[in-house]
Amino acid sequence: MLIDDEADARDTLRLLLAKHRDVEIAGQANTLPDAAEAIRKLSPNLVFLDVQMGTQNGFDLLEDFLNPDFQLIFCTGYNQYALQAIKKNALDYLLKPVDPDELDRAIEKARKNLPQPVSRLMLSCSGEWWAVEPREIEYIESDGSYTTLKLLDGRHCVLVKSLRQFEEMLPPTDFMRIHQSFLVNLNGVRKYLKSETGLEMRSGARLPVARRRKAALEEALLGKT
Repeated sequence: MLIDDEADARDTLRLLLAKHRDVEIAGQANTLPDAAEAIRKLSPNLVFLDVQMGTQNGFDLLEDFLNPDFQLIFCTGYNQYALQAIKKNALDYLLKPVDPDELDRAIEKARKNLPQPVSRLMLSCSGEWWAVEPREIEYIESDGSYTTLKLLDGRHCVLVKSLRQFEEMLPPTDFMRIHQSFLVNLNGVRKYLKSETGLEMRSGARLPVARRRKAALEEALLGKT
């Protein structure tokens, strides 16, 4: 997620991040209240945060997230806040204009800190424990505080777990977020309904694809052929 009061700064960072295929910009904000709301709604893994934002200070945002579950990279035109950033456990501190090589190194550090995919999930479903391998999952749908996990054999399981948690546990080479509410197993896709901006899964289920995720999805599906 990108947080900066200057649209040009956000656009520049977005273009620099475009080369990293596994980095998806979940959202942007130009004020601290909007940023706090977006973080709670989108649960990003990584936040790029400016410091001086008009009359606002980026450090004030962190008062709302005393134990953040996201990694933080400061991206600012001022070097005097570096020590304060370290005290806030920032992953990195980048000075504008951002050096592409320094950004690449920061992204690599962020990757190494992410949870590693699991080979099997133990799920509590209807009073039973299910051992589920990632390849058995067709897709996962989010609905508020609940997620429904749909298996290729037709079974489903409702869990109090966020879509982001599953996204972190499952292999990124096979699973992709296609919409705010859907995480799919790319191996379970039967058709890409390009004109309808949707997917048809092997079970016959039709799922929406967010327009901003369309290009990345097409590239991922081509990689599966």
